[in-house]
Amino acid sequence: MPVWKSLGTVTPKAFEWQLFELPSYQRTFRFTFTGDLNRIWYFARMRQYFSSSEVGVSQRLYPKPQQVIVEMPIPAELAQAGVFQRSIGIAKFPYRRWTVLDSDWIVELEELIG
Repeated sequence: MPVWKSLGTVTPKAFEWQLFELPSYQRTFRFTFTGDLNRIWYFARMRQYFSSSEVGVSQRLYPKPQQVIVEMPIPAELAQAGVFQRSIGIAKFPYRRWTVLDSDWIVELEELIG
C-alpha cells in the first residue's frame, strides 16, 4: 500500500500563486480537493519552484471529488546540477474571462514516499 506524506493545505486565490508549506524531493503527488465542489467556476494551475530560482511550466488541474495523481519529475539538467528540492505552488484561474465569483475550495498536496 502506498505511503503518502502531506505537504500542506492551501485555499487557492484567483491569480495569486501560493506555495504549499513543505518542500518536496519526490516525483509523484496526490491532490485532494475539498469544500464546495458543486459551484466551481475556476480551475487550478500548479507549478514547481526550484531552490535555484527557476520556475517550472504550470499544469492545469480541475477540482473534483476524486483525488488526482500527478507525476512531476525534476528536469534532468537540474538533477545533474544537484537541484532536488522544490516547492509546489498553486493558483486559481476562471473558466471564462469575466467570471468573478467562485466557491471556496481547498487543496491538500501529498507526495508519495513509499
